[in-house]
Amino acid sequence: MHRAYAIFHVKAVDADRRVISGIATTPEPDRTGDIIEPLGVTFKNPLPLLLFHDAKKPVGVTKFKKPTKDGIEFEATIATVDDPGALKDRVDEAWQSIKAGLVSGVSIGFRAIEEAFNKETNGFRFLRTEVLELSLVTVPANASATIHSIKAIDLAASGPHLPGVTGPSTVVRLQKAAAHMTIQEQITQFENTRAAKEARMNELMTKAGETGSTLDDAQTEEYDGLALEVKSVDAHLVRLNDQEKLNLAKATRITTTHTYVTASDLRGGNVPVIQVKASVPKGTAFARMCMAMAAGHGDSYQTLQYAKQWKDSTPEVEQMVEHMWRTKAAVAAGTTTDATWAGPLVVT
Repeated sequence: MHRAYAIFHVKAVDADRRVISGIATTPEPDRTGDIIEPLGVTFKNPLPLLLFHDAKKPVGVTKFKKPTKDGIEFEATIATVDDPGALKDRVDEAWQSIKAGLVSGVSIGFRAIEEAFNKETNGFRFLRTEVLELSLVTVPANASATIHSIKAIDLAASGPHLPGVTGPSTVVRLQKAAAHMTIQEQITQFENTRAAKEARMNELMTKAGETGSTLDDAQTEEYDGLALEVKSVDAHLVRLNDQEKLNLAKATRITTTHTYVTASDLRGGNVPVIQVKASVPKGTAFARMCMAMAAGHGDSYQTLQYAKQWKDSTPEVEQMVEHMWRTKAAVAAGTTTDATWAGPLVVT
């Protein structure tokens, strides 16, 4: 489960009034660079109100209002308990902490349904989420939300009920290592994001067409917002594709080589060739080469396959046989002007 934080400010306090209202989340980046799209949030009222995201310590209930592009408002009720005990101490502690300003933040616990890495904020943009709970916390990350009011409620008459929470709370946080995605991985993710937004736009228009009506205000706002986001994604995809082309143009071509000398030349020439040889008796490689040639009966492929059995202890046998049968070319005579005239004979 993921978390997103927001600061709240208490404007008034009344000992008999334990209802607070404010904004649970906004589309602004939090201090970790993450962004939650309010219009992509789903939830089922009422939600549990927890203390410090501890599922074993509920202190009340909360209800979310309809999401808007600016955020999601909430109204939370902290329970009143008359009977002495651990529960009364906990809910009273929560309320007293708010009044004293010791608890200055709220945090939503949510499940990510669709997200994309946001290079501009070095965080994640959560496009679709499911909110599971609201918590009172001490460490806020989003400074945009505030509690607008504390209003009266007859707790005795309303009989607040705290939903039970079972099982351990498992917190899984997406790692910032995703910032190191390759260009191609980013392109794939943005293409998937674009497809999801376009599908939602088509869904809105299809439903309107089925009823023979135009989009209402909320649908129009959502559709126009999605259209702008698709346009932004398209522009960013163009930039990513351009960057991919530049990277490919700058890439160093890999040249395949089968000999130590050629490999040395590719590294700049005049580079010492370091060979690690197995501790086998002197002459073993020569004897094995003869065995391979005899076993192959003139068939270059069979000879090479036979030589491969010793690639761990005497790899030069396989290399020598492969070189001989692949090239089948005579070695040029040595001269005083060719510095590498004996190169093909190094292995042999």
